[in-house]
Amino acid sequence: MNPTVLFHTEGFHARDHLAALVERKAQKLFRHQAAIVRLRIRVVRDTPHGRDENFAATGKVERAGVDFAAHAQASEPEAAIIELMQSLERQLVEHAGAAQSARRTLPVEGENPALAEP
Repeated sequence: MNPTVLFHTEGFHARDHLAALVERKAQKLFRHQAAIVRLRIRVVRDTPHGRDENFAATGKVERAGVDFAAHAQASEPEAAIIELMQSLERQLVEHAGAAQSARRTLPVEGENPALAEP
């Protein structure tokens, strides 16, 4: 089953290179994390009164099991997307590492698990 990428922008027109950037970054996540079902990315343009414009990117990785979410802000939409995807990737890697570590726990020296009382 191929994962789905949902990309949405608000407050500005999404350019083709932004969609291509999201797709390229998503494919990297999908190669390393087979359990991903869907990736949702939303980029919002915010222009507060009297300040420079700002882009806020939010993302959610939906998996069979635990979902992951992240948020990033930058002055350009490309930078916000890159920062967001790096954050999501870090979360996935940390979760995979913790799961692997839990499977590799060793008994304490001198303790025989076969002799443990129920």
